[in-house]
Amino acid sequence: MNATELIKIKRDYEKVSRSASVHRYVAMEEFRMSYPNDFGFRFDPTTMDIPHEEVGRRLQILEDKIMLVEKFLSKNTLSREELVGLGVDEAEFEAVKGQYYPLKKEIPDGLIIMTFDDSSIDHYTKAAPVLEEFGAKGSFFTCETKKGMDGGTGFEDKGRYMTWEQISELANRGHEIANHTMNHDFGFIHQSEETKTREIEALAKKCAVYGIAEPVVFGYPGGVCDQESVELVASLGYHWARGDLVGTGRVGQNVYDPLVDCPLAIPGFNGAPMFADAQLERVVEQAKDGRVAVLAYHGIDNGDFGRLSFRQQLECIYRAGGRCVSFADLEEYIDPLKAYKYWKL
Repeated sequence: MNATELIKIKRDYEKVSRSASVHRYVAMEEFRMSYPNDFGFRFDPTTMDIPHEEVGRRLQILEDKIMLVEKFLSKNTLSREELVGLGVDEAEFEAVKGQYYPLKKEIPDGLIIMTFDDSSIDHYTKAAPVLEEFGAKGSFFTCETKKGMDGGTGFEDKGRYMTWEQISELANRGHEIANHTMNHDFGFIHQSEETKTREIEALAKKCAVYGIAEPVVFGYPGGVCDQESVELVASLGYHWARGDLVGTGRVGQNVYDPLVDCPLAIPGFNGAPMFADAQLERVVEQAKDGRVAVLAYHGIDNGDFGRLSFRQQLECIYRAGGRCVSFADLEEYIDPLKAYKYWKL
């Protein structure tokens, strides 16, 4: 076994151990079955010709290996003798860890990233001022949407959408401007690579015209992505992207886990769960043990759910021990480029 294989075992183990408890037992058994050579035998469930106690003993060997890898990665205290016992050279392991392992330091509990989609005017008039009262910054997923989510007027309607001068001002005030494609066409994952690239690059060029730094954060129109879209966004130099990756089961109301999720397919919380104090408190409670909550907003105080104003939501989050940060702030704790390589192992 080499160092890369050990890191991969660690990655796969994280995905299993951090999965939802209802799936954990099945996932753990699948994980164990994925590494038959590490048990010293090929386990055949149809014959069951390995004595039960021998299966247990050899599973324990693998779990002991995982514990040693965890010890080294998290605390850097694995001794040279322990590494040698795993058959891995210390320098090799350090090199592989430096290449793949995404965590720079422990992630504090309570980190919340607030994202705002589609260039709505109330992001400028309502959301940004309240965020600034709390010393927080938002991530504004910018586009020139052809029409509103309700089928109404699009970006040309300045009663509904920001001007580029206002978007630029938000950037100058320290907020994060993210790429949400030029036109916000739904069905993004079904478009050709050429069309996707054109949509992404057109918005980036528009940012440059208005003196806005080239975005490194992306938001998939419609909130859904696939493997091909993720790889394209990575190739275009983005560090972070919000969207549910189809086929993973990480769809809907989920916190971002950098040891499980792709940094270019970050799940989030969208809609009603953000508009009541008890629900917000549960979101903050989930943002712990190395996980981060990402909230997705469209309209602000638009009465769709009508329970808490935006200011009241911020008050609730901070009262529950949360703290609002940007994706740029997250890079103090996570290296997104390594996180992508770690996810792909």
